Amino acid sequence: MSGDPKTAELQESIAKAVKSYDPNAEERDESLEFHETEAVGFCEMLTRFSDGCDKAMMYMGFIWSFLFGASMPGFCIVFGELVDDMGTMDPGGGKNPMKDNFVMMVYVAVLAFVSSALYISGFSVFSESVQYKLKIEYLSACLMKDAAFYDEQNPNEMASKINKEAAAVRRGCSEKIGNVTMSTSMFLLGFVAAFYFGWIYSLILLAGLPFIACVGILFGMSM
Repeated sequence: MSGDPKTAELQESIAKAVKSYDPNAEERDESLEFHETEAVGFCEMLTRFSDGCDKAMMYMGFIWSFLFGASMPGFCIVFGELVDDMGTMDPGGGKNPMKDNFVMMVYVAVLAFVSSALYISGFSVFSESVQYKLKIEYLSACLMKDAAFYDEQNPNEMASKINKEAAAVRRGCSEKIGNVTMSTSMFLLGFVAAFYFGWIYSLILLAGLPFIACVGILFGMSM
């Protein structure tokens, strides 16, 4: 059945129709075909099915997620300065020293809002593009199989399987990557700011970090 010229011609016509939706299909080689024993790493998955525009959106998402994570230590610094000004403020004085810190808190809030919106939108667009190209490559690889492959597979499950696996890739390439970058930058910059403004108190509070980590792990396991 695999040698039937009508079947081969039909498969070739469908493959050309699928490739017409992908302008970069001619530039891709046979290494993009899916195999049952092929394992693709996470970093390779991010760059394998993305072009220059997609990578630009991904890098933009990394930058804005880093800034969003840095906004929380910045907010804590400004809030600390505001509390210090409240304790040293002279009611009969002229200029209110709290005014500048209020304005700075507004700037930090605007930065947090803009950076969070941009990193979520950037990774969302990137993940949708990767999902779209993955579906095309998946379907193209299936069309290159002979008739014996379809005899072993359930044709009713092919479409749902492609959508399910592509959706899983989209969820992994979406704002979850930005959440990791945001949490990392918030953690590291928080430690830098804490040791810069009060290293003695930071060392004292650092002794309770293992207990906080254990509580977080137990809380995560209970979810």
